[in-house]
Amino acid sequence: MKTKLSSLLFCLFLAGCIGGVSMPSKFYSLESISPETAAETYSLKTAVGVEEFRIPRYIDRPQIVTRDANAVELKVSELNRWSEPLSFMMQRTMADDLSVYLPNSMVKPKIYARESFNYNVFVEVNRFDATLGKTAILEAWWSIFNAKDNSLVTRQKSTFSLPIGDNYDDMVIAQSKLLQDLAKQIAQTLNKRKK
Repeated sequence: MKTKLSSLLFCLFLAGCIGGVSMPSKFYSLESISPETAAETYSLKTAVGVEEFRIPRYIDRPQIVTRDANAVELKVSELNRWSEPLSFMMQRTMADDLSVYLPNSMVKPKIYARESFNYNVFVEVNRFDATLGKTAILEAWWSIFNAKDNSLVTRQKSTFSLPIGDNYDDMVIAQSKLLQDLAKQIAQTLNKRKK
């Protein structure tokens, strides 16, 4: 009996040694545009609050989600993760990007209800994913509200895409650029409001 028990414990020990090492997770963050790389900026001087992004449930998770080559099957990566909740990261990155495109304006994430702005930006994301080795896509509805009376200034739908390599680094870099493209479009629209 002792021999069988010893043999069993030895087998369990070996199994733990062989298969017990797991791959470490990698954590990713979206990157804001730098002032040096912004091709153009706008002269509007105002205060803009960026609301928390509304994102689909399929990407509202720590794991990064990609699409298979057929574009209908989703893959959830346990080893490649966002460094913080994606909706907050997108909100902060958008505020940073808008600050670069509107250097004379005060732009920040809207955190508190009592914060005072001239305009509020609201973004509802339909799609923010990629097929590795093919394309990264951002599709979103976005709205600008006059913060004084909460009236709608504009509501538009935008779709951006970029070709990407076959790894998560390329994907996140491309997704950052897609968000920058959206920020530029919003900044252009806001700049038309100046008097």
